[in-house]
Amino acid sequence: VPLLVLMLVGALLKPLSTQVWEKVRAAQPELSLLDLKDGLGQGMLLGVFGGFRSLIADFVWISGNGDWEKRDRAKTETMIHLALTLDPTNSFFWRNGARILAYDIPVWRLRDEMKLNPDDRENPMVKQVRLEQCARAFELLDKTITREPNNPWPYTEKAQIYNLVLKDTENAAIWFGKASALPRAPYFAGRIRAELLVKMGKVREAYDCLLHFYNDLPTNDPYAARDFVYDRLRELEDELKLPQSERMQGERPAPLVFTDDHPPRAPQGSDSCGHDHAH
Repeated sequence: VPLLVLMLVGALLKPLSTQVWEKVRAAQPELSLLDLKDGLGQGMLLGVFGGFRSLIADFVWISGNGDWEKRDRAKTETMIHLALTLDPTNSFFWRNGARILAYDIPVWRLRDEMKLNPDDRENPMVKQVRLEQCARAFELLDKTITREPNNPWPYTEKAQIYNLVLKDTENAAIWFGKASALPRAPYFAGRIRAELLVKMGKVREAYDCLLHFYNDLPTNDPYAARDFVYDRLRELEDELKLPQSERMQGERPAPLVFTDDHPPRAPQGSDSCGHDHAH
């Protein structure tokens, strides 16, 4: 039954998508949702509100994946915004839409359209394009924060964009700090925040933040990596040349063994936060 429904939706969307692209692409290279909605017409909107929003949104995203692979900027951006309009509760669309806008599209614009080196950070045009695309990604993430202020993931996404794309260490530290203060925050947020403070030369602040973070870590979760955080605190104490009276008290916690309740897995964020240690 799901396969038949998908086939039916695909058959219905194909002529509509052709109509939309002929109308909207001829008008401008940057597609907006307003243009797209105008092109779809009342029939499509009635279908959207008829109970198939999530299904159609999934289909739109999957169909748009081919445009992403082809680096078609206009169609990819429209795919993101249309999917979000159809199903605004799907965090996958918000998260990956923001990543595409911030990480992928700047490279497409700079390398493919402008014939510039995306890694040339001294070029003002490179800086401008990255700022423009990150601003679009931040718009998506800010909407998510407004809707779910206690959800830590949009905060960490903003922090990583500041850190990796814009190379803005100060704002990255601020947003990692906001994320780490929330319930269910990933452990890497507090650790990366401390490392960014060290990078800015704020070693004492980094130590104080990491010590507070360490004291709040659960003692029964192997992913908290309390032994790792303990070792880093000792390193910072040596770097600060703290007297014994000001140093952290207590012995190094033993590393926890993974059990059936905590099977080993890839560390959260280890591929995207710019650090080579486990998070």
